[in-house]
Amino acid sequence: MGLPAHTRKLVPADLKRPWRRLGVRHGGPMANKQHWGGTGISLVTAVGVAVAVQISWSINHSIGWAVWHGLLNWIYVIYRWIVGMPPT
Repeated sequence: MGLPAHTRKLVPADLKRPWRRLGVRHGGPMANKQHWGGTGISLVTAVGVAVAVQISWSINHSIGWAVWHGLLNWIYVIYRWIVGMPPT
């Protein structure tokens, strides 16, 4: 396309399309990106952390316990669902 016909065979494919050396399929730095994200935590985990921290804070009023129960996330939420909330 950009080169004359008689020089196309002399130029390797990597020089004609330099993005192929980077492992990109169709050109541009984001061309082979299949979906957004892939790093971080999932939405389900984030909701579990938020619910666990809220339950823990409402029971204990302690940041330490809230952090610990946030790490346990859905395990703590299911535990509280089975055991129930303590009387106030």
